[in-house]
Amino acid sequence: MKTQIQPTTLYRSTLDGSTLSRPLPPHIQPQYYAAIIAAEAIGNSEEMRVLEISINLPRLSGYAFYGKDGSLKKALLINSQAWLAGSTGQRGSQRVDWDFRGPSIPKSMSVKRLSVAHADDTSGLTWGGQTYETSDGRVSGTLNTTTVPTASGVDLEDTEVVLLTFTP
Repeated sequence: MKTQIQPTTLYRSTLDGSTLSRPLPPHIQPQYYAAIIAAEAIGNSEEMRVLEISINLPRLSGYAFYGKDGSLKKALLINSQAWLAGSTGQRGSQRVDWDFRGPSIPKSMSVKRLSVAHADDTSGLTWGGQTYETSDGRVSGTLNTTTVPTASGVDLEDTEVVLLTFTP
């Protein structure tokens, strides 16, 4: 298992032990963001239920988070189509439109995005416009979320994750 935080300066490669041409300072690794996103999606409620969302797109997966009253609170969508540094053309995206049924249909949703230039980048990630790639691993930057009507759906670029927080 690869570590999420590199807490000390590295002078040797973790792959083969060879001397690095430039020391690698302490830093947050990209998978650290996955832990942050999962914790935010689950929240601090002991009553949160998580169910996989059935999506008929091969590179898109999703999870719905329900409160103890059974109402939809959040959804996490993952576009795993890799947009690599060597990719050419226009970056792809997938659209998700909701088909809600029942008495308590959410009217709007807050959208928070995990963004990175390329799937093979090891830095430059932001979660809601903020980064943890700081000297002390603390969040930096201005939080950036948008609130849109639920009926407007959401677009996910290749190699992007979104957390939707629904409001009645």
